[in-house]
Amino acid sequence: MRIKSLIIGLLCLSVLGSVVSNTGKSQEPIQQADFEVIEIATGADPQWSPDGKKISFLFEGWMYLANADGEGEIQKLFQIPKNAYRYHWLDSTEFLFQETEQLREENGRLLEITNTLTGVSLDGTKKVIVECKQDLDSPFFFSAPLFMPDGTVGYFRFPPGESWESETAVFEIVRQGKLPPDSALKQMRAFVIPTGRTLSGDIWLESLDKSVRRRVTTDELHTFVNLSPDGTKILSALYVIDLEGRRITVGERGVDTADISHSSIGTPQAKWSPDSQKIVYMRLTARILDWDGQQIEHINGEIHMANADGSGIQIIDIPYVVELNPVWAPDGAKIACVGENTGKIYVVKLE
Repeated sequence: MRIKSLIIGLLCLSVLGSVVSNTGKSQEPIQQADFEVIEIATGADPQWSPDGKKISFLFEGWMYLANADGEGEIQKLFQIPKNAYRYHWLDSTEFLFQETEQLREENGRLLEITNTLTGVSLDGTKKVIVECKQDLDSPFFFSAPLFMPDGTVGYFRFPPGESWESETAVFEIVRQGKLPPDSALKQMRAFVIPTGRTLSGDIWLESLDKSVRRRVTTDELHTFVNLSPDGTKILSALYVIDLEGRRITVGERGVDTADISHSSIGTPQAKWSPDSQKIVYMRLTARILDWDGQQIEHINGEIHMANADGSGIQIIDIPYVVELNPVWAPDGAKIACVGENTGKIYVVKLE
């Protein structure tokens, strides 16, 4: 059932547009490369520490910390918040958790949703950063946290009934980065304004203080957009584009979403390298074979590393492992990933 769920989930992602465009320059052959692989631990959702020396991960409701070289003891830190569904490193001593809690009546009717950003230090000490209850009397809402290239971390705060691209949204800083606050608020983000009732739409660029906003694409449908760290390119679930909206080929030719063999490139499975020169994404191949009248599932997952200019691809394949959720190390020399079929966390040395 687990593998079936994985296949169905990735097919849904591809329905949203996660097939990779093949317009633009021609692709160089895909190269199979040998990389050193280190098995770290059993767990899920690996995240690199800001200095790249450690990896945090979750296992059975607890946060753990391991050395990225696989040596030494693994630390058991604290129980994660009960309603947490995502976390990030806020700095070298603290994590940022996103939580959501639903309050329902006995008949199941939803009364309210409470969303919270909570800081948790390495020793388990918690502090609420922002909280709101989503009901008719809510004074405000807030977005998921944004992590900017200079290290600034914050979120958008906006009134009920308005989305975070609204002119009334205000960016609240949780952690100040390298730039002064006024300069930090001029940093750009890429986002999508939905078209009609769809979850996708055209790409826009906007500064955090909303003093600059411009449209990048017109009459197109995009999802999961992500501005490169150097601010020169945008990764969409469809392809990479430059800031003028021109497509750059990355990955392989997309296949019909009716086929269960497909390529996917879209958050959270596709990510920019820290230097904006490469992208890692997961490619899942699955087939159902008829063998003596039986249905047999054959599945293989590989991580592909593509040059952002579309000039070539390398396969990062751990034998007998279905690799998911690649995460770049801060120095761009390694990635961490999860083995879906093994329950293990791996570090792959790229250099």
